[in-house]
Amino acid sequence: MSQSWWKPLYKLYAFNGHVACVHVYSGRFTSKFGSALYLPDKWTRVKGAEFDLPGKVAKPKSLNKMIKWAKRLSVGIPFVRVDFYDTQKGAVFGECATYPGRGHVTLPDALSRSLGQCYHKAARELGLYLPLSQSIPNKPTTNHDDEIEQPVV
Repeated sequence: MSQSWWKPLYKLYAFNGHVACVHVYSGRFTSKFGSALYLPDKWTRVKGAEFDLPGKVAKPKSLNKMIKWAKRLSVGIPFVRVDFYDTQKGAVFGECATYPGRGHVTLPDALSRSLGQCYHKAARELGLYLPLSQSIPNKPTTNHDDEIEQPVV
């Protein structure tokens, strides 16, 4: 059985076909666990987002394939985290999640704002926001006064 749990895990934060950053986890389930955030284009470390992983993490050999698949998998979704392992045979898919770090990752304010802007841009591109000038459609009517009407989404 392969022990993939100790290999670095690359979590790509993707917004409707755009990969904004890569969260690298290393030494998972060991005493040497740590993580760091990288910008994928030039593989530069995001300052202020070290998360206890010392030194520079080598760029994975299959990063371009990871980015390609994360872009494809994220089309039509405002945010999805796509996880991969870098193996001798290339990128190996881990999982997709609609939130980063089980919801327990605290990001530096500037990075949080930047990723929030990526999310809002993707949501606008997907038509998930109404322009402020557009009115909200009338709620559906019902003949059952005791029922709670569902909001229009």
